[in-house]
Amino acid sequence: LSISLKESAVGAVTHFTFWAAPKIEEVRFDATGTSIYVTFDQDTNLAGMAVSDRDCSLLLDDASLQAMGTRPASFCQWASERYLRIALGPQATIVPGDMLTINAGDRLKSENMLSQPAVPTAVVRLPESSIKPTIRTVGQKAVDSCSAVVIEAQAQSVRDVTTFWSCNDC
Repeated sequence: LSISLKESAVGAVTHFTFWAAPKIEEVRFDATGTSIYVTFDQDTNLAGMAVSDRDCSLLLDDASLQAMGTRPASFCQWASERYLRIALGPQATIVPGDMLTINAGDRLKSENMLSQPAVPTAVVRLPESSIKPTIRTVGQKAVDSCSAVVIEAQAQSVRDVTTFWSCNDC
């Protein structure tokens, strides 16, 4: 910024630096649906957290925090200054299409601390590719018309599994 007047030799010069607050580039589930990765558009100051800090309440708003599932199984961990991993706990309710809001008060800023605090929000997206849960059914191979049928289904997934059963020509 420079100001000068035509009729005099008086002038003023100042230099300043503007740095935009970090914005979320992407929020996406991992392939198993058990973690969410948040990518920022620039390196951040990690919201003042140490690498060993894993408390999501330091980063997320109340609605986002509750959707992550039971703590301490759910946690937030910075993979780098730009990437945040949110591990989901049991009873997590967040699904693709939900909003995730980072609300670290005035702590989340650019790495050089020159930006204003960031309070970014973004839609959680599907994983780029997904690994389906393993499902196994066990039962008799043949049953006569007077016997009871017992079929057992087993599924391994960190997330709650919803099942639907039907029987045609029963």
